[in-house]
Amino acid sequence: MEVEKVVLAHLQYLENVQRFLDGGPYPPLSAPTDCALGRWIGGEGEARYGQEAWFRELVELHKAFHGVTEEAVKAQERGDPAEAGRKMDEAYRLFGRIEHLLMQVEA
Repeated sequence: MEVEKVVLAHLQYLENVQRFLDGGPYPPLSAPTDCALGRWIGGEGEARYGQEAWFRELVELHKAFHGVTEEAVKAQERGDPAEAGRKMDEAYRLFGRIEHLLMQVEA
């Protein structure tokens, strides 16, 4: 897995959701198991790092990241931009921690 590409893909994912919140097109959402990181987590990552505490944290944060971005979109759709914004704040926080944990892969 190329960590930089995975990080950039998740940043783009956030930007797509933010663009929707700002009045743009509906963002392409995906389940945490459908993106490159999710496939890596379920395969090679689990095999190589499954017993590591940082990896288990990564798994949970990654699930939360995809869930909270979907919640942001749903909040916007129901006319609650303040809640959508709070969800995006949480998504960016999760993204930062995920990025930090992914540095363990290259170490």
